[in-house]
Amino acid sequence: MSYATLNMNIQELSKTKAANWSNLNSQKFRLKNNCFIAEGRKCVADTFPHFNPVALIISDSFPLSDTDFRDIISTADKKNILFSASDKMISKISNLSTPSDIIAIYSLPTTTRTPIPIIDSPILLLDGIQDPGNMGTIIRTAHWFGLKHIFCSKNCVDIFNPKCVQSTMGSIAAVDIIYTDLDKIIDENPEREVCGLLLEGEDIFLSKLPENPFIIMGNEGKGISQHLRDKITSPLTIPPADPNSHPDSLNVAIATAITLAFFKK
Repeated sequence: MSYATLNMNIQELSKTKAANWSNLNSQKFRLKNNCFIAEGRKCVADTFPHFNPVALIISDSFPLSDTDFRDIISTADKKNILFSASDKMISKISNLSTPSDIIAIYSLPTTTRTPIPIIDSPILLLDGIQDPGNMGTIIRTAHWFGLKHIFCSKNCVDIFNPKCVQSTMGSIAAVDIIYTDLDKIIDENPEREVCGLLLEGEDIFLSKLPENPFIIMGNEGKGISQHLRDKITSPLTIPPADPNSHPDSLNVAIATAITLAFFKK
């Protein structure tokens, strides 16, 4: 099936656009171009309805017989943002070791709201998460357990980092992520208990967990900042099976998954 058969006005991707979008792995260039990248069929399919698309790029060999993408491609065509590119050009834009045959470029969303929504569920606070893979996995995990909001300290990794977007597997469109002052959020909501994962905390498997608390997860290397530790009312820990033989710590994304599972229980 050809593009002409579908009466599409598909544009050939220019070298200038390709060069601009090839730098979207850098936060500096994401801000400069006011856009971010999503790659892969699942990621594009899950995010396209929720963000403002700037471009949809498909490879010359993309199977137009794939009915799962007919509406997305048609929408991009109507918006005049549908581009085709060679595999070589797509590989220059892509951040994946094996580039996909479809890439979406979206405008960066603007968020001005910071007040805590009135919800009956735990609220996740992320303090200084640096690894984009960890951040993406945490967002995906939060979505799995039904969390609608995550509040991040301002020194957390940018959620629109391509590795983070990819790691969320589309969940970036389902969870509201807000960068803000975590101390202020806690101080303005004194009715909520504050849980934090600390090595010296109470055994999460045996503790009576508070309802709908803040849950703080800390930086991969340094853990939770001292100024936030001082606000923790329910320190928790995930104990190792053997206290005499274990790694120094759990990966923060895995620790988040275990913690949210027990709060869900």
